[in-house]
Amino acid sequence: MADSNETLRLAMDHHQQGRLDEAEALYRQILNDDPNHADANHLMGVAACQRGNAEEGAQFIAKAITASPGDEPANALYQNNLGNALIALDRVDDAGAAYAAALAINPDMADAHYNTGNIHMRRGDFENAKKCYERALKISPDYSEARSNLGNALKDLGRPEDAVECYQTVLEAHPGLAEVHFNLGNALKDLGRLNDAAESYRKAIGINPEYAEAHSNLGTALAELGQLDDAVIAHNKALALRPDFAEALTNLGAAYDKLGRLNEAAEAYEKAIAVKPDLAAAHSNYGNVLKEMGRME
Repeated sequence: MADSNETLRLAMDHHQQGRLDEAEALYRQILNDDPNHADANHLMGVAACQRGNAEEGAQFIAKAITASPGDEPANALYQNNLGNALIALDRVDDAGAAYAAALAINPDMADAHYNTGNIHMRRGDFENAKKCYERALKISPDYSEARSNLGNALKDLGRPEDAVECYQTVLEAHPGLAEVHFNLGNALKDLGRLNDAAESYRKAIGINPEYAEAHSNLGTALAELGQLDDAVIAHNKALALRPDFAEALTNLGAAYDKLGRLNEAAEAYEKAIAVKPDLAAAHSNYGNVLKEMGRME
């Protein structure tokens, strides 16, 4: 047993340092001697998920749960990580059951509340998502991901002012999070604070120059500010990164339309429709441009 514990400790050290090959070799060594070793199965599953093999990861973690008494504190962690593997497999209902099992064992598990909130967000149940993030933050006030996602839920509930407060709190502690700057920009745009929104998008781009959505949303904010030439530049930067970005093509078309560049607007809408035939805004805007061009039929 002492040898097994020492091997596990060494494997975990490799794992924490990102040396997955070495960690997995040691986990397998433990499992060869004891196939029902709960911790080794669990951590082998976590490593498999980190490698992008969620199916194998879920199998190992499920075996860890079977090997461990249901009321063991460690089992809450196993259930939570099983839920993460199942989410990666798009098995949302099963993942929700795993997170619920984790919380039944440990109601104060902030990660399980956070993950449950993410499921509610996927389902469009923003009110219950908000409650889950708030529970996670009550347990762990410095949980930046939970506070950021609480901002997302609040924005989707039509409370952009409160969303802004959440994002700003996160950025005070972690100013290098491009996605939070982007989300802050979206909430500021909802509030009509277009210059502030544009600045947030620029900060997101400064951190991640390949953030296509931030380039596109910057273009939209600039267009609303009347800075149409700059808006065209921003949308084209988004499209250089993602040529099939239908929403950016539609917004580029709108900017061209306002500039009176109708042929280019029509071309942008045609490309958007080709990429995403069910994008209603592209069809509607294309119709308006064709009307302006005198092509009434």
